[in-house]
Amino acid sequence: MSFEFNGIRKDYIRGISGPGLSPWAPVEREFYDVPNMPGAWMKSERIVKPRPLPIAVEIQGNDYWDYQKIKEDLALWLLHDEPKSLIRDAEPDRIYYAAIQGSFDPEEIVSVGYGTIPFICPDPYKYSELKELNIVVDGSVLTTLPTLYAEQAVQNVSVNISVPFKFTCRVVESTNRFSITHVESGKTFSLNYDMAADTIIEIHFDWERKRKIYINNILQMTTFDLSSDWVNMTAGTNTFEVSPAVSEPKIIYRERWQ
Repeated sequence: MSFEFNGIRKDYIRGISGPGLSPWAPVEREFYDVPNMPGAWMKSERIVKPRPLPIAVEIQGNDYWDYQKIKEDLALWLLHDEPKSLIRDAEPDRIYYAAIQGSFDPEEIVSVGYGTIPFICPDPYKYSELKELNIVVDGSVLTTLPTLYAEQAVQNVSVNISVPFKFTCRVVESTNRFSITHVESGKTFSLNYDMAADTIIEIHFDWERKRKIYINNILQMTTFDLSSDWVNMTAGTNTFEVSPAVSEPKIIYRERWQ
């Protein structure tokens, strides 16, 4: 068992039994003290902290000198300024985004080293592979997407968190306003801009932890209607109402788990 980091695997490294991984990212809660009341009131909103992801490994070199070169290669492979994708063999259908936090000091015996690589995930969630939905437009303004988390047979929707996504479409006729409503939450996202027919709109709803609006591939954040809301998909059914009429609507997303 091993892992892939930044799309790369190394033959000289393999996972071994080590620290167990928590089934969820660290959670903190805020409490309010109330005079003359035992304990405290708990604020309902939970704060999800960065997820530690320690991976115990064995590193195998051909001899002592080869092992020293491997350590140099390990640093080149694992050290980056931004988090990179990490896929563990134990969870081949889940993607973490991790970086190194701290040092790696393996116990060394000639050409073999044993230690724990101190990964941490600033984004505490783990993700599915990229999923893309090309929506068939049949004249209706309502579009219902496949149920999210169907593979988990959702029993308690509150356990699963909202899903960032990227929405793209082409405007059919000239307009100066575009709106997309998430029916289940009642939230509507709107933008104001003079758009000719065939204008391409691309909206990032917290996609890769960022909110962006592109019109014909040009970033146009000032078009956002401040009286409207940014939306996310949720576990279960997601229905969108789009106005005005569009063609080639597409949603790209990854399911995610805490």
